[in-house]
Amino acid sequence: MEFNASSTAYPITNGRTDARTFSAFGEIYARAQSSSIGPYSLDCTNLMFCNSNLAAALMAIHRQLGQTGRGLSFLNLRPRVSSILNDSGLFGVATQRPRPSVVPLTPFNHSEGDRFDLYVRRGLANKGLPDMSPGLENEFFTGIHELFTNFEIHSQSSLGAWAAGQLFPVNGRVEMTLVDAGVGIPSRIMQRGFAQSPHAAIDWAMTGSNTTRELDVPGGLGLKVLREFIRLNQGELTIASHGGFWREAGGRVDMRPLTHPFPGTAVTVVVNTQDNRSYQLAREVRPGDIF
Repeated sequence: MEFNASSTAYPITNGRTDARTFSAFGEIYARAQSSSIGPYSLDCTNLMFCNSNLAAALMAIHRQLGQTGRGLSFLNLRPRVSSILNDSGLFGVATQRPRPSVVPLTPFNHSEGDRFDLYVRRGLANKGLPDMSPGLENEFFTGIHELFTNFEIHSQSSLGAWAAGQLFPVNGRVEMTLVDAGVGIPSRIMQRGFAQSPHAAIDWAMTGSNTTRELDVPGGLGLKVLREFIRLNQGELTIASHGGFWREAGGRVDMRPLTHPFPGTAVTVVVNTQDNRSYQLAREVRPGDIF
């Protein structure tokens, strides 16, 4: 991935983990696909900030474009944004002493679940996670692992996946994003008639009352515990997958179509680090809640 520009540049103005950004990423991918061979430039003149964890999404797009001799390059990066993305490792190897708030961009293949688990645990260490009992902590990380399991089983991505993260100490939050370049969550669900739109398909997959075993979609206890913890913690869980966007924050779900499909699946877990409460699992779990 490069800094230099080409004759045509797409103006990118938003670097937050939201529907607007993922729609823009989808448009960038579509335009770059139809452009001439070589790097497709992003004009970052008006990009004032970019979440470090979005480096995973940018790398997924860059690698997909690379299959046809294309890619991404960046024009007019402001020093602050350049520093954030450089520390993440988006432009190559991360700086030798990256800021402690950054969880570096890291690639994974389908067989590296254990390495991903270690990456997440190390990445979130000393980032201000709320106090959890050993049992809850185990289920919390199991839930994050189940997101990786979905990539392993269903993405059909020959390129693998990428993860990145960032602590925002002032805002009291830490974000971790996992992105694959696969077929997306909605496709199989819509093919089976369980939903009529991509965002509704994501919502169907994330609804605890639905059994996903028939589709082999991970829906184990860990993911349910992760969602419940995020609700209590006032964190967020965000999914962008092809034409759909889904976010749970503050106990409420916002889902909508993306104006331009994102080429893959991006899952972001946001933990509220200003939460001073202690958490533990309930003594008993009802059998019906396991799957």
